Amino acid sequence: MNAVWAGNSFKLGAGNKLYGLAEVGSKNPNLFGLYDMAGNLSEWVNDWYADYTPFVQIDPRGGGDETYHFVRGGNWSSDVKDL
Repeated sequence: MNAVWAGNSFKLGAGNKLYGLAEVGSKNPNLFGLYDMAGNLSEWVNDWYADYTPFVQIDPRGGGDETYHFVRGGNWSSDVKDL
């Protein structure tokens, strides 16, 4: 497995040495030779949460209430289908 996800981290439990975040580059690279492209950490982006619109947008910043930032990608507690 090339990613840190619930099955090889979170579900092992807090007493296991593999529980939680993994050191960068500690898993095998993907077929392109890239490391850490899925799992381990989610990305907290600078855009604010808002529903998608049916209109084309270029670099939308999200909602005007600025309550929640977008978080992209799965992390060490996500199932594979969510990575």
